[in-house]
Amino acid sequence: LLYSRNKMESDKFYSVQPGDNLIGIARSHDAEVGMIMRVNSIQDPRTLQIGRRLKIPSVDFSIVVNLSDNTLTLLNHGQFFKEYKVRTGKMAGLTPTGQFVIREKIVDPEWRDPDTGHRIPSGDPKNELGSRWMGFGQSGLGIHETIHPETLGGYASRGCIGMAKEDVQELYDLVPRGTPVQIVGERKPMTYADLENTSAPESP
Repeated sequence: LLYSRNKMESDKFYSVQPGDNLIGIARSHDAEVGMIMRVNSIQDPRTLQIGRRLKIPSVDFSIVVNLSDNTLTLLNHGQFFKEYKVRTGKMAGLTPTGQFVIREKIVDPEWRDPDTGHRIPSGDPKNELGSRWMGFGQSGLGIHETIHPETLGGYASRGCIGMAKEDVQELYDLVPRGTPVQIVGERKPMTYADLENTSAPESP
């Protein structure tokens, strides 16, 4: 329904005016540029045509991460919207439970290796943050792409919530700064596979 051209009761449509750009349109409608681009299949914001009718969905997103099954559920107006498989902290307590808020959003972030202090630039295959970062809390925790997709669904990070590349890019486009994040549940008991992961190089 979000990506459909059909109008829901609370959705709006806006006709592009001379001098408009997507940043201004998004700001005036309290929406994310990425969401408007996805909903209206806009590949290049520079090709926005005067008179084009844009769908501006009415959304109120929130996020619930469940440590028991390593899922991230996106809610819209408190109702189920979509579920993603994620990875969380490799040891109990690394991914804290509680209420948080997305404070920071970065495309192609730089990563600082906490063990060596080296800064790994965006695009480097060793950059553990991948292509998107959404920071919350005060401990350097956040939601980001994991460059180890084989660990999705498991416990393998230093505490951050890792997602598949396509999933985190979609989530990044949809949710704005200020989106509530609730982390619930308990980490399952360690298995033999978890013990193997514990001996592997750590990542956020």
